[in-house]
Amino acid sequence: MHTRILTVLLLLSWFDGNCQPGNDLRSRLTIMVVPYVSGSEDIGGRLERDTGYRNAISGINSALINMGYTKTVDFRTRQDNKDNKHFIRNGRPSTDRMEGNIENAPVDVLIETEITWIDPPGNPRNRRARLRLKAVDAYTDAVYADIPSIQSAQREFPDLSTAVEAALERDGRTQFRTFLAQLDTSYSNLLRNGRQVNIQFDLGTEATDKFSDLAGDERLADKIEGFIRQQAFHGQYEVVGETGSYMQFSVYVPIVDEHGASQTPSWFMGRTLNNYFRQWGYEVKLATMRNWLNFTLQKKTAAGK
Repeated sequence: MHTRILTVLLLLSWFDGNCQPGNDLRSRLTIMVVPYVSGSEDIGGRLERDTGYRNAISGINSALINMGYTKTVDFRTRQDNKDNKHFIRNGRPSTDRMEGNIENAPVDVLIETEITWIDPPGNPRNRRARLRLKAVDAYTDAVYADIPSIQSAQREFPDLSTAVEAALERDGRTQFRTFLAQLDTSYSNLLRNGRQVNIQFDLGTEATDKFSDLAGDERLADKIEGFIRQQAFHGQYEVVGETGSYMQFSVYVPIVDEHGASQTPSWFMGRTLNNYFRQWGYEVKLATMRNWLNFTLQKKTAAGK
């Protein structure tokens, strides 16, 4: 009898620890928490000056890791050249360097985070912290989860990070878990359906060849569409524009590789691109901005062969 009871307890413990919805998904999703400000503000300077605010951001990172999102990237580790001022407007950086730090981060999702104190009149030390969390696709800006208010209870907190911890782990636990459930559902759909990207092929401004030229036994345009067809996730693509100088596609690409590791759209599309077009005498140059990929095909010269 005791053996049976012990077996049941062990099974219940295993299910509680290992079969919660989204555990496997959460360990694969890559996230970065990004401080959000409206108007314009020297966010880099604030992170340096305001220890409580900086620790509050780190506290959100820790809360996500504790909930199973083990691939959460610390925003501060993505900053460089900290002596310069970088401004964020409407939640997005206005300098190329800060924009690059965020856009080049190896993550799928950015969690834009707004943290404010709510000070009751007459007793400013007895107050609440309020968070807004908004998860957006790092490439497309698609919104995956959005909770307008997660609040701590009203009490005297020694600092902002302590209040944020209370909001996430105790007082606003239900709202935080609702946010994570939204995120899990969105990420599951993203894994199943892929991420939409926009792709353009052009031949360069000084090219004399055309998309109608033959590449082997087909037009170059047909070879390009053939490549897109091979790469499109579940065959999801469409031609959205074509002229004599460019071709444009809307394509869905997988967000993880065959081993389950996260991959960027440019890496996925570019990894076989050169070999594919080199057989017809073309080199490929890539330019990318978030979910926009531009491939320029250049005919190899005799000297370059």
